[in-house]
Amino acid sequence: MIVLGVETSGPIGSFALRRDGRCVEERFLPELGRRHARSLVPEIVTFLSRHELRLKAVEAIAVSVGPGSFTGLRVGVTFAKTLAYTLDAKLAAVETFAAIAEQSISASSVAVVADAQRRGVMLGRYRRTAGGCFERRGEIELVSLGRLTDALGDVALVSGPGIASVGALHFVGFDLAAPHLALPRASTVARLGEAQLHRGQIADAWTLEPLYVRKSGAEETRDEKTSKPSDA
Repeated sequence: MIVLGVETSGPIGSFALRRDGRCVEERFLPELGRRHARSLVPEIVTFLSRHELRLKAVEAIAVSVGPGSFTGLRVGVTFAKTLAYTLDAKLAAVETFAAIAEQSISASSVAVVADAQRRGVMLGRYRRTAGGCFERRGEIELVSLGRLTDALGDVALVSGPGIASVGALHFVGFDLAAPHLALPRASTVARLGEAQLHRGQIADAWTLEPLYVRKSGAEETRDEKTSKPSDA
C-alpha cells in the first residue's frame, strides 16, 4: 500500500511517503502558517516524482487531526479530505497526541501536553498496551498550570510541544521526551494511519473535522465580550 502521511498541527509541518510497510521519505515544511491547502499539492507532486510516482498512485492518506494549531489543522485536514475524494483513496484520521505518544519508544506511560494559551495546557494520557501500542486513558482535557503537577500524576514520561512553549520549569521532577520526539511527525502519522486502515478504521472524507479541545483565540475573545454585562 502507498500511504501519504500529512502532519500540519504545528508551526513546522511534514509529509511522508510510506510504501509496502516502510517509510520511504519524510519532508518537513517550515513556515506552515503561510500556506493553504492548495499550495501543498505541487509540493506533494514534486515529492512523489522523486520516487517515480504520480499523485494518482497514492492509495491512502493519513492525516493528523489534532489537537493543535487551528489554522494548521484546517489546512491539513482540508487537503487530506480533498485529495482522498479526488483520488478515491482511503482516509485515516490520526490523533496528533497519539502520534506523539507513539514516538516515546521505551516509556510505559506518556503524558502529552500542548499549550492552550490562557487556558493552561491540553493534556492527554497514554499507556502502552501488551501489544506494544499506546492507548489513551480518558479524555484530552484542559488543565491549568496550577493543577498540572497533580494532573500528570505518576506518568513515566512527559512529551509534546507544550514542554517548550509552557517551559520546562513546570515539569520539574518528571522525565521529559527529547525535543525531536516531542513534536508530531508525518512518518508516525502514516504508520499509525496504515495500521488503522488495516483494522478497517476508515474516515469519511465528507464529515471528518479537526479535533479541537479548546476554542480559538477569536472565539474566546468574542465569548468574553458577549459575557460582559451591558452598560445600558
